[in-house]
Amino acid sequence: MSAGKKAKMTGSVSGSSSRPVEGEENQAGSSGLEESIKVELKNRMLASGEWLRLTKVVREQLKGSSWEENLRCMAEARALEPDEPGLGKLIEYIQPIAAETVPAELKDDIMSSIRQFVEVNVEADNGNT
Repeated sequence: MSAGKKAKMTGSVSGSSSRPVEGEENQAGSSGLEESIKVELKNRMLASGEWLRLTKVVREQLKGSSWEENLRCMAEARALEPDEPGLGKLIEYIQPIAAETVPAELKDDIMSSIRQFVEVNVEADNGNT
């Protein structure tokens, strides 16, 4: 990706929420841009090993915790209901609960790490222009 695109990518995140949305085209453009920013960020995190490191941190913090046990109990209870949901239905049921119940402290730590990664990469991109 060129330095011009990188500068555009990083500057548009904060600016997109302050622009008035005039129609669906702007929303689609914004969401498309946001999605491309997310993809670029994830690709950079994967390439650097940061994605794997953060994934390990999350797994280590949640493994064996009450969060894991609570999710297991909820999934088992749902699986035993009379409609006997399949694996797909169980996943649909448990995914939003899992995301909502991750401890706030862990979410904050991960977000802080992501922000730091973005800042370092934006500085590196700006230094290359």
